Amino acid sequence: MKVPRGVFSAALLGCALAWQASAVTPAAPGRAPGESSACARECLNGFVDRYLAALVARDPNRAPFARNARFTENGVELMLGDASWGTVSHLGKYRLYIPDTEKGEVAYIGTVFENRTRPVILALRLKVEQGRITEAEHVISRAQAAAKSLDE
Repeated sequence: MKVPRGVFSAALLGCALAWQASAVTPAAPGRAPGESSACARECLNGFVDRYLAALVARDPNRAPFARNARFTENGVELMLGDASWGTVSHLGKYRLYIPDTEKGEVAYIGTVFENRTRPVILALRLKVEQGRITEAEHVISRAQAAAKSLDE
């Protein structure tokens, strides 16, 4: 598959931004840094799938969020249900999961569609603690040519 120039840099930028906060996040209370999480690779990937299903349904109550979960989109802290929660209509074909079982986090890069016709690239990072999503970060690239090339 030929990928247009800039697609990988946009995807890498999104991934880097999504992981930036995780690099400075201290270990959860009661857990030493690097201590193994109870959630394995498939478990973390499942949280992404549940999150994406809730995003498409435009209903954050369908995902297992912690009571005080933090949500950001493109670096701005927002209320759950705001921003792309009102525009994403369905998932695209491209999906890449990047679980970190030691930190209890998972990154995801994929294509989604806004308002049924506009493809965008979604870079996502979820922090999972005690079976709940405590942090969710979106970085969205609305470069349609890049999104279309990934989705082919």
